[in-house]
Amino acid sequence: SAAYWFPESGGQGRFEGTSHTAATSDARQDQLAWTTFAHRRYVEGRPESDVSEVEYRMDVDAESGAGTLVRRERSNLLTDASWAVATDEVADGVTEFKLRYLADPDWVDAWDAAQRHRLPQAVEVTVGLAGIGAAPPERLRTVVSLPLAVR
Repeated sequence: SAAYWFPESGGQGRFEGTSHTAATSDARQDQLAWTTFAHRRYVEGRPESDVSEVEYRMDVDAESGAGTLVRRERSNLLTDASWAVATDEVADGVTEFKLRYLADPDWVDAWDAAQRHRLPQAVEVTVGLAGIGAAPPERLRTVVSLPLAVR
């Protein structure tokens, strides 16, 4: 919800959502990267900013086919230093990571703010999880509104 993209400044910021389908099934393995002012600094003296780039994607192990939802954050957009990028595994056993974007009145499967010259009004996030043990598989869905979207 803290994504930004400012068309007035020549398209400053990033918001790119791409749609991918798994090679072995119809399950989606989408990816979304955006810039935000919501970065929190945790290490004193490190040249970080409130601005960061966040990415969510699904990584799939080629041998086992097991999926992992991954969050990557770049805390300084001006350096390639290893400390500037943090990658965290959010969930294992992910079978689907599907994103859709609200382009009023329709939902679309991909979004590039640089091409559309705006943010979507909302992002629908669906995550499929494999059942563990006797637990059945689950499918979780939420919709995130983007307050900085131009309406």
